[in-house]
Amino acid sequence: MGEIAKNIPEVNELMEETEIPLELFVKFLESYCQLTRHAMLTIARKYAFPREPKITYELVLNLSKDRLRKKKYDRYDDLLLCLEECVENEHDRYVDPDEVFRVCTTLGLPLSNDLLTALIQLVPKTNGKVDYSMFC
Repeated sequence: MGEIAKNIPEVNELMEETEIPLELFVKFLESYCQLTRHAMLTIARKYAFPREPKITYELVLNLSKDRLRKKKYDRYDDLLLCLEECVENEHDRYVDPDEVFRVCTTLGLPLSNDLLTALIQLVPKTNGKVDYSMFC
């Protein structure tokens, strides 16, 4: 490893977890030897940790709840009634995801189409259908 990086223990630790080749990192450090200690640590941290966040059902659900709370949405009873009507038509407690989307948009649920679609895609399903109670 280059002389600059040898003297910084944090860089050594972070490089063990990095996704870029050590040789490339060392060449970068050697070619820009004027970097400060802070700059080297920042670069090492950027490449040492996963960059893509995992989008989970809990994350999308919490974003949706936060958005509904901020918009002061209060038509949950109407939403529940409409979803129950869909369930009665299906003769079980599960609703087709397309019906859930249609009901939510018809009632003016203040979520963007992308957020609502992500919520419906990530909600736990049984035989490809959504338990309507998950949306109320």
